[in-house]
Amino acid sequence: MRETFPFKKRGDTLSADEVNALSGATSAGVSGREGGGQFGLRGWFTASAADQAHIEQLAVVTSDTVTEDPDDTSDSGRYLVKPRYFDQDTSFWEDDEDGDGIELDVRGFSQAHFDTDRGLFLLVDDVLTVRYDEQRGLMVPVDPPITRHGVANADMEVGAEGEVAIYTDSDTDSGRTVIVKNGWVGVKVLTGDKVKFIYRRELGYYEIISSALIYVAKTPAGGIPARSGTKVGSANCTLYYIDDSDDLQAYLDGNGAQVTVPVKNLSTTAVSGDVYIQMKQEVISGRLMVDWEDC
Repeated sequence: MRETFPFKKRGDTLSADEVNALSGATSAGVSGREGGGQFGLRGWFTASAADQAHIEQLAVVTSDTVTEDPDDTSDSGRYLVKPRYFDQDTSFWEDDEDGDGIELDVRGFSQAHFDTDRGLFLLVDDVLTVRYDEQRGLMVPVDPPITRHGVANADMEVGAEGEVAIYTDSDTDSGRTVIVKNGWVGVKVLTGDKVKFIYRRELGYYEIISSALIYVAKTPAGGIPARSGTKVGSANCTLYYIDDSDDLQAYLDGNGAQVTVPVKNLSTTAVSGDVYIQMKQEVISGRLMVDWEDC
């Protein structure tokens, strides 16, 4: 209704002319598709069938259960969502409380085959933009949350897959798990490690990433050799980070051991031993290289 009468608020009375206009808009919005009655719930946009696929709206996930049978996995990848509307009186986004919500299907978000254990997932209270897909007769995501965090339930070598317990934005266990790939350059993930992972839409699965844009490390006693021609220098360096007290601390794995990673040196001058360095990650190969040295 808010899209039809933007200056109306909850509790306002509609005139006869306004009721007729609303009925006409709702009929146009739900014509020509199965289950269209849900599409006319208060709060959802109304449009002609030809225009539905081109309209986007904000929605909130209310449930990941669209079947009464918990053992029925045929609806995997489908959720219930409710519309959000902008209250012009309070200047806040509000959730529409009417109805049970309508179905949202995330299975076609990636061009890759949807895998229940690895595919895109949503959590209750996620907010995202949605649109109507006329082919499926369901809402589909436009910009779902793709970055998540959680705790590893298994050891993962670099490039290997393993199960991760999914945590919410409030850092509580959601009770759900997902299979992710360890894409964290040079670092083995151990059981119990906190990890951040991102959905790779082009591949159809989640991949663990580093939360750092710039890495800090300490070189070994022998330093990092200089580049010779096209052959770059390389040495294993110990990862560090800055803690809440502004102190440099060695990064530890789940067993309490320091983590070392191979670092490349593009300079024709060697990097000194036992010094702190900043590193950047080369995009194509994913390898780390020295960007700055403590002189």
